[in-house]
Amino acid sequence: MSLIIKEITLDVIDEITDLYLETYKKEPWNENWKKETAIEKFKGFIEDSTTENYCIYDNNRIIGAMLSRRQYFIDSKELYIDEFFIENNNQRKGIGKYFFEYIEKDIKKKNYSCMVLLTKRAFPGEFFYINNGFDISQDTIFMYKEIG
Repeated sequence: MSLIIKEITLDVIDEITDLYLETYKKEPWNENWKKETAIEKFKGFIEDSTTENYCIYDNNRIIGAMLSRRQYFIDSKELYIDEFFIENNNQRKGIGKYFFEYIEKDIKKKNYSCMVLLTKRAFPGEFFYINNGFDISQDTIFMYKEIG
């Protein structure tokens, strides 16, 4: 395995999108994205100057990605992770952990104080993030209101 991590650029948007669609259409997510919608989502991240976006390659093929944006809270710079995914057949091999360790070192150099994210309770993501040093906030809740 020859892992390389790079910044995501527009020239790999199709490859990132296809990997995302393939990853999330399977269990436990069962999401059915339209490719055009996912491309627009990723294009927005890639073109935005307030984002930090990484992809991980194995033998010149993208096997994972993270898309995130910079946010500020009081006097700290936080990295809000919107998407983090590893190709299904490469999960549970330590690649995600390796990827996170690289990202953590890189954003520390850029003076970020923390990483934050939302994930579904009791899904594999929750346990992955806990195993990689994330804590569950006891004083924050996620709220939403459907419109329409």
